[in-house]
Amino acid sequence: MSGITRDPNPHLGFGGGGPHHCLGKSLAVLEIDLIFDAIADAMPGLRLAGDPRRLRSAWVNGVNELRVEA
Repeated sequence: MSGITRDPNPHLGFGGGGPHHCLGKSLAVLEIDLIFDAIADAMPGLRLAGDPRRLRSAWVNGVNELRVEA
């Protein structure tokens, strides 16, 4: 049983890693990989036009902007 007044009380509301990590993360990563592979196959001349601009926050880490040239 979980006690809400336990001490310490680590916050796990957004995953926290381990067995409490997001169940859909692996599927989401696979889907994004497949999308970018399909784009690269459809546009073989596509190339990066600069460094990606990263989005870093307490909630999300990712790429905010990724410029490409065709």
